Amino acid sequence: MRYKIENITTQEWLEVKQNYTKWIESIEIPLDPTTTDIKRINHELDEIYTEVRIHYAYLEYQYEKYMRMYKHAKTSLYLTFKESGKTEKEREALIYDFLEKNPLPGTKIPITVIIEMIEERYLFFKALIDIIKEKSAKMITDSAALKLETNVTEGR
Repeated sequence: MRYKIENITTQEWLEVKQNYTKWIESIEIPLDPTTTDIKRINHELDEIYTEVRIHYAYLEYQYEKYMRMYKHAKTSLYLTFKESGKTEKEREALIYDFLEKNPLPGTKIPITVIIEMIEERYLFFKALIDIIKEKSAKMITDSAALKLETNVTEGR
C-alpha cells in the first residue's frame, strides 16, 4: 500500500487526500487510445482501485462501529438526562452537547468528532471509487470501439 490511513493526524490526512487526488488525476484516458494504452490504464485503475477499496472497507467498518457506539451512548445518556430538560428536544440537546464535549471510555476525543472525521474520509474514498468506476467504464467503451474499428478496417 502506498498510503497508510489508520491513526493518522489531520495534517497526514490532508497529504493522503492530496496524494490520492493527484494519483487518480494522473490516470488520463487519451481521446484515441491504443491497445497498449488500454492495457496500461486498466492496470493503473486496477492498482488504485484495489488500494482504495481496502481503505474504504476499513473506514466503512470504523464508521459503523463508532455510529453504534454513538447510538448506545445516546440511549445510556437518555437515562442520565431524563430528569433534565423539560422537553424531548431539550434532553436530546443536552445529550448531544455532552457527547460533543466528552470522550467516551476508550476514546481520546469526543465521539461526534470521531464520526465527523471518519465520515469525511469514508466519503472521500467512496468518491474515489466512483471516479475509478467511471474511468473504467470509459475504458470498456474505448476498448469496444477499438475492437469494432479493427474489425471494420480488416473487413470482418
